Amino acid sequence: ERARHAISGLASSKGEQHGLDLAKRACALLERDGAFDRAFELHARIEAAREAGFLPLAALTDQLAMARVARAAGRSDAARRICEEVIGKARANGDAEALAAAALLHAADVRPGVIDRAQVTFLEEARDALGDAHPELRCRVLARLATALQPAKDPSIPIGITREAIRSARASGDDEALLDVLELAAWGLYTAPLAERIANATELCERALAKDELTKAVSAQVMLALYHIEGSDFDAFGRSVETLLALSEAIGHPRHRWRALLLASMRATMLGYFAESERYVTEVTQLAALIDEPALPWTLGLHEIFRARAERRDDDLVTRLVQLDDLMRGGVDAAAFGATVRATSAARIGNVEATRTALALVGSRGVASFPEPSPTAFLAEAYAIGGTDEERRTARVILGTPRPSDISGGVMSFIYEGTTVRIQGLLDAALGDLDAAERELREAHAIAVTRKHAPWIAQTGYELAKILRRAGREDEAREHMMDAQRLAGELGMPGLERSTRMELVIEGTAEPSVARAASRKDVTMEKVGAEYRVVRGDAFVVLKDGRGLQLLARLVENPNEEIHVLALASDDPAASVPETAAGEMLDDAAKRAYRSRLAELDDRITEAEQHADARRAAKLQKEKDALLAELSRAVGFGGRGRQAGSATERARVNVQRRLKDAVAKVTEADVELGRFFQRTIRTGTFCCFRPD
Repeated sequence: ERARHAISGLASSKGEQHGLDLAKRACALLERDGAFDRAFELHARIEAAREAGFLPLAALTDQLAMARVARAAGRSDAARRICEEVIGKARANGDAEALAAAALLHAADVRPGVIDRAQVTFLEEARDALGDAHPELRCRVLARLATALQPAKDPSIPIGITREAIRSARASGDDEALLDVLELAAWGLYTAPLAERIANATELCERALAKDELTKAVSAQVMLALYHIEGSDFDAFGRSVETLLALSEAIGHPRHRWRALLLASMRATMLGYFAESERYVTEVTQLAALIDEPALPWTLGLHEIFRARAERRDDDLVTRLVQLDDLMRGGVDAAAFGATVRATSAARIGNVEATRTALALVGSRGVASFPEPSPTAFLAEAYAIGGTDEERRTARVILGTPRPSDISGGVMSFIYEGTTVRIQGLLDAALGDLDAAERELREAHAIAVTRKHAPWIAQTGYELAKILRRAGREDEAREHMMDAQRLAGELGMPGLERSTRMELVIEGTAEPSVARAASRKDVTMEKVGAEYRVVRGDAFVVLKDGRGLQLLARLVENPNEEIHVLALASDDPAASVPETAAGEMLDDAAKRAYRSRLAELDDRITEAEQHADARRAAKLQKEKDALLAELSRAVGFGGRGRQAGSATERARVNVQRRLKDAVAKVTEADVELGRFFQRTIRTGTFCCFRPD
């Protein structure tokens, strides 16, 4: 507070240096306590005083300090703007150190899958300006440049730069430089051998913890968690997630918390703990409003898409894919990547036509552009469903080389994508090699069972059942399909549960009520968990369970049968309700009470008006109007009481309203299906579904 006042009153006798010293000391204290937003505000006041001529212009070191505070406060936009000013001044002054420091700070936030050409230019300029001088700074610039160049068409280039940076940092003998380089270069080694990446990340974590650099330890554990997935070490992955959650909570800043939460969501999703995953994602969404980090909106959006896919929330997935183009904006080959995500998502839910449409947009930028197993496995699921045999064979050859056994979206989506052997099985099935497909899908299923990855147990069980059916092993296929259906229902995977039910209907082994409905072919209504699946020909909709849909389903189950509204409204269709009138809506005592209260209200309204209390008068008048409306509803001409409706009349009104609401919901989801019900549902004292 003293610093703020001193800056505001620089004309005081104590002079400008006193105010500036106070402000710098206050900023240091605020940064020490983690109050970066207030420190940035104070820096902004100092800057305003400089611009007004009350203080000398800032040195480049002062501007860099302000940029660091801005980034720590979640103002990455302001930090980058200040860094660009420093780069311009350093370039003009020939100050290579300031240029390098500003370039590093400008590139402090990594956005996976995005090459920022401005950052690459700044870093290359800093590297050239430094030359062989300042090796401890040059190795940092090299490390960040390597990461800035990823994803590269020729990964050997950034990998070579990364290794040079690490060698240079070790040779400098500067422990701080080595610690920074190990963190900065992490993604420069994106496609380097797994053992090398794990060794570097492990060293980073150990060195960071030894120096109590918790933020760098968090970076190391994020990398290790993903590397453990790639190496199929799920126990180590779980330990990394727990360590991350503890470290990020100890740091207490959103910038270092959100990746830990998304990895925790990833773990929960792969185990089938969907509610737990949702809690982590909700916390990330709340943190996103507190910080300005370029990678967060992209990563969170992709995580939500891939999570919906893993959980087979097919309807939600389709909705989220609409926002994909906005997420991809600015990414490397965004159109191809977006089409890939759409193709693989359509393939997962079994939409062949949508898969082919998306693959057409991917075109030649597919497998041929990524001769690496991980991206090939990601795209190959779509090839298995909607690709050509040539594309399938190409993908199959690539996946036959030494490959990671497990697939994840890495830092782009933080989601687990299953085993590579599952993808091989899908490809072999599409190519007609059912023996190989069965062997591979059995292996994928067994791996999921061993790891207790419940969603993948259900998904691979469903896929294995379809292969067994094609091989003519109906009994075994039915067993796997019913197990997948049961597990999907327990976990809450509505899309997969619907798929398994439809397969069982086709096979003729569904529950009797479902099979009877399917045999009519006109329309079926099937209750799955808390939803109804309404099918007619190729059209289907999925709607949340409700009383109206229950009544509609009962009519559909009994086509051309007239059902009395009392029986239809009853939970027991065989129940009979005696036809009785309910008597007068108000008895004499109630009428007297109403009239007494009306008289009292008249007196109070008059009193309020005499005291010019318009507010109280309006309130009393509102109550009077309500009572008069109720009394007029209950009392007819000449003061005679109106009779309450009979049981049949009440049921008729309720049933008609609920059926109308149900048909409106169907119409909202599918106009033609809704019109079909509008034509075929008859209401009245007797209700009927007349599909003919």
